[in-house]
Amino acid sequence: MTATTRNDRDLRLWQIREVMGRIRPEDMTDAELEAAIAIFGLAEARLPGNRPILRIIPATEGTTPA
Repeated sequence: MTATTRNDRDLRLWQIREVMGRIRPEDMTDAELEAAIAIFGLAEARLPGNRPILRIIPATEGTTPA
């Protein structure tokens, strides 16, 4: 990792900590919550000891499966 890349990562870490310090889940829209869960789920999946989880989301009335 180069010095420039390291500084970029440090900045991104600082930015996410700053945002997470001000924003609560209650402040987010449903779409923002879904996006955050998807992003954090990717990171969580890389942690040692975690196993992939198959989640089944039931379809609501009037929708068709993909």
